[in-house]
Amino acid sequence: MKTFSLSIITPEETIFSGTAQTLVLPSVCGQMEVLAEHAPAFIMLGKGSIIVHVDDANTKSYEVENGYAQIKRNAVKILPENVAQK
Repeated sequence: MKTFSLSIITPEETIFSGTAQTLVLPSVCGQMEVLAEHAPAFIMLGKGSIIVHVDDANTKSYEVENGYAQIKRNAVKILPENVAQK
């Protein structure tokens, strides 16, 4: 499966920096799944879970409250206001 680069960054630290196969975001309009080569978008995040499928064997999950996600063809930057790893 194709991958894309992903960064989850707060003002204090970089929470995640690497590649992912899929990503699920809690947008204010509902859950959104991101795959490689996704159309560019700027998403407002709500409260919920970010689920990162790093590869077939590894999944990471984070709880977020508000923030933004910038999606480019093969790169995603997530800038949450509050985040905690599950």
